Amino acid sequence: MENGPRTAPLHLVGIETKIYQPRIRQMTVEDGPVFQPFDEAGHMGDGYRPEGDVVALAGLFVAERAKTLAMLESLGPGDWARRGVWPEAEVDLAWVAERCLSHGLEHFAGLLILHQRLERFHAPGVESRTAPLTRKGVQFGDKADSGFPRPRPTFASK
Repeated sequence: MENGPRTAPLHLVGIETKIYQPRIRQMTVEDGPVFQPFDEAGHMGDGYRPEGDVVALAGLFVAERAKTLAMLESLGPGDWARRGVWPEAEVDLAWVAERCLSHGLEHFAGLLILHQRLERFHAPGVESRTAPLTRKGVQFGDKADSGFPRPRPTFASK
């Protein structure tokens, strides 16, 4: 499978519909559900089509994210502490909401970086209106950049 413009939106749709939505739903009705790792390769292999419409995929992600947000907005104050066992650690619904947001932002930042790299080809002579993204003095995308960190949650015992 190629890593093209349809890869990120397809990945985001899969994470939204096969991880966040069902796990949020399950955590609101079950005590301490245990979740299995997501089969990313299987999802991407089953759903990726080079001829797919990237705009339609982006629209699908926006629609699915709206469903996820509606689920989160329906939670009561006591629901945020409900717990489940993610493949990496025991988490609560507040962490799931934060992870959902940060996951999307990671990919949007990646798209911004791609735009910055390609802008000179698509609009020669136009000065970029976006400031370069940097982390600790390293320009994102440089060889020294190892990508986005993926911190793992740590929780105090119950």
